Amino acid sequence: MNFFVGHSKLDDVDAALKEATSLFKNPDFLFYFAPLSKIKDVTEKIYKLFPNATCLGTSSHYVYSKSGLKRDVISCFGFNDVIETSADIILEIDRYPLKYADRVENAIKKLSSPENAICVELSTAFSMSEELLLTTLNSVCSKYNIPVAGGNAGISPTELKKGIRKTYVGFNGKTYENACVFAMLKNAKSPIRIYDEHFYKPTGIELLITAIDIKNKTVLEINNMPAAEGLAKVLKCSIEEIPQKMNYYQFGKYVDGKLLISSFGRMFEDGSLEFNAHLFNQTKVMLLEPDDMETIFKNTFNKIKTENPQAKIGFLIHCQGRSMFLDEKKMLEDYAKEVGKLFPFFGGFSSLGEQYKTLHLNHTMVMVVI
Repeated sequence: MNFFVGHSKLDDVDAALKEATSLFKNPDFLFYFAPLSKIKDVTEKIYKLFPNATCLGTSSHYVYSKSGLKRDVISCFGFNDVIETSADIILEIDRYPLKYADRVENAIKKLSSPENAICVELSTAFSMSEELLLTTLNSVCSKYNIPVAGGNAGISPTELKKGIRKTYVGFNGKTYENACVFAMLKNAKSPIRIYDEHFYKPTGIELLITAIDIKNKTVLEINNMPAAEGLAKVLKCSIEEIPQKMNYYQFGKYVDGKLLISSFGRMFEDGSLEFNAHLFNQTKVMLLEPDDMETIFKNTFNKIKTENPQAKIGFLIHCQGRSMFLDEKKMLEDYAKEVGKLFPFFGGFSSLGEQYKTLHLNHTMVMVVI
């Protein structure tokens, strides 16, 4: 299989792309990642370098490869053999993605067959529309038993702290806001599998969501109190300490026996709290805390190796909040190196939200194994 991975720290985009793709030989398909400040330039120029390739990209801060973890670099990986692909773009994801469902159908029909196929998508963040987008993708993909995996575009921790709320995806030379680029990948020789993992466990503390702005994923009341007041009481801290405390804790709920995480986004002046995955009114959520991370990582790595002994490619979609948490714990560098050992070829990026089959997740690792 011809698979290529490269990255560059060079500031000049032309020089960086030349370095990052120096070993690429006529790729048919490319994923690429770039800092927010460079994504538009990279999107235009990488397609000019490889006009015969399908090019899908996104803004991201952390990127992953066999060489480990990189920050704010231009990263590319692609292939030109064995894997059959087709791709397109969904626009208006915040209000009418279903309008573009025929593009998903047409992309599937371009494959020789839907067997051993997967839909990998990259979408812009902050539109609060992940569940709506997943419904659109799965309304078509489920008819063909094609699973969906993907992630939202990322930005740097510094940009997050500054309150920047804009990300981009790229498709064949053009950059988009409020959009999702997706690719159908089909492996003729073996199934493509996807895995998800988080490292949280319930604390035993439950909270009741008693008022919510569901469209904006904003909790207005917790335990019949203003949200910040109710959460501060549970956390036994001041309201001002909530953002720091919620770097450690998460909200969680069980759906069909699976523990799903909704991570804290930000606190508003009126005391309402934004979360990054939907919560619902009059529902109980659990306060979660980190579990034994090293054991969880080891078990996941062993499962992937055991179930995919001949796997060639790993594509990592790794939550940015999770990346930042591990980075603060001085664990992210080692984690990236260990993941890279699983596959002959490996690439990935940090995401502001992860999609796994029909679910929108937070603080989660999603791995596509080919």
